[in-house]
Amino acid sequence: MRRLAYTAVLVLASYVALHAPGLAAGYQPLCHGNATAKSSKKAHFTFDCPGWPIGTYYVKANRPLAHVRHASGYTCSRTGPKTFRCDETSSGHQHISGVLKLQQGPLCPPHNKLKVHIHAYFSGGPSPGGSESDKLQGPC
Repeated sequence: MRRLAYTAVLVLASYVALHAPGLAAGYQPLCHGNATAKSSKKAHFTFDCPGWPIGTYYVKANRPLAHVRHASGYTCSRTGPKTFRCDETSSGHQHISGVLKLQQGPLCPPHNKLKVHIHAYFSGGPSPGGSESDKLQGPC
């Protein structure tokens, strides 16, 4: 039993020694985004994935959305009361931007402030079929 415990400690120490530099550096997200209030019910959003072409992305909110409109290169359609799916119409975009509108209420009431997540699926490039998700900063 003592030998098994000693072996387990050696294996764990080896793993930590091999992976410590990566763990210490921390995870760096591939993508990042933000949202800015444009009116009491609308917000402009951006999402960047430098070097990673975005094929499809989902806009998910904690409150019901009336619509999501992308600036160009994507067509957006509703998949649920709080979710829209946007598919590329022209390839190679690493930056997305658009406008989302709430069904009711202001963007930033004292309770239940708007929170938006983007989940992007990559097309081609270095990692076909990969994806990245991030909570947007703002608009509240």
